[in-house]
Amino acid sequence: MKFDKIATILLLTLLIAGAAFYFSGQEMEKVEDTEGGVVFLPGLLSKINQVAQVAVTEKQTSTHLMLKDDRWIVQEKAGYDAEFSKVKELLLGLADLKTIESKTSKPENYGRLGVQNVGDDGDVDSRQIQLLDKADNVMANLIVGKSKGSSVPGTSSIYVRRFNEAKSWLVNGKINIPNSQVDWLNKNIINLNASRIQSVEIQHPDDSQLLISKKDKADKNYSVSNLPEKAELKSESVANSIASVLQNLSFDEVLNRGKFQTDNAEITQVIFKTFNGLQLNAQLISKDEKNYLWLDTKTTSSDESVLKESGDLNAKFALWVYEISSSKATSFQKKLEDLLKTEG
Repeated sequence: MKFDKIATILLLTLLIAGAAFYFSGQEMEKVEDTEGGVVFLPGLLSKINQVAQVAVTEKQTSTHLMLKDDRWIVQEKAGYDAEFSKVKELLLGLADLKTIESKTSKPENYGRLGVQNVGDDGDVDSRQIQLLDKADNVMANLIVGKSKGSSVPGTSSIYVRRFNEAKSWLVNGKINIPNSQVDWLNKNIINLNASRIQSVEIQHPDDSQLLISKKDKADKNYSVSNLPEKAELKSESVANSIASVLQNLSFDEVLNRGKFQTDNAEITQVIFKTFNGLQLNAQLISKDEKNYLWLDTKTTSSDESVLKESGDLNAKFALWVYEISSSKATSFQKKLEDLLKTEG
């Protein structure tokens, strides 16, 4: 009798335990244990120089980086040059991803990790990265989701999923994607050191002018022409900053010059002349609370290095109008009265 009771109790216990396991299995997905440290995109590193296109698709935008004439360009920015170091960092980062462990294979759980298809709901917006070769063959295609902290300095853990594969992964590595299309660009316009500048002439729409110059390259400060009688400069060096405006000049946005409309806006013209005969002409307008600049160069010098510099700069500037910050625009728009002491 006692044996029958014990057997009955054991049977009930097993049934309850089995039921508990079954129902808990509906709530929690079993994750397969997988060896970590495996390259997530095998073969990419050995073929990395074959990558000719990078497509980054996000919820609101798509960015296409293209290799053209041995330089990377951003298609959506009228083919302007991308910053090569950013493309290189992304590609090497992808090639270096290594698995930590496998994660969910259920689409309904992708959103928790951010590895849902782009546009689907999730805890974070996912991003899709495709790498293609010159023949448009897909070399890699993955969804990038949430990031986590990592014990490895300079890296993080990231949830990813190969596109069209069910299983997601936690991987170790670093995937740097700029925040916007313009952030992919090489934003440097020109870096012309102030020590090279012999004179700057600013011609304003109201026909007023400001001219600063040096007689000799060794002169410490620029002199200001056409000072009114009894007028005094704020300081002997007050004009020096005008000559440095082309030093590490960068833009906030770039536009195709052929499609840019001036709308009869008033143009400020600035002429920079160097001691070795290079002349750089800048034109600036302000409209819609933004400042737009375009440039060209010429030279009277017969020096081959100056001729080459002028030609290279014109090739760089020819297609573009640059949107610059208000602080930079102010330096192009200085007036004589801005340099003078005020009465009282």
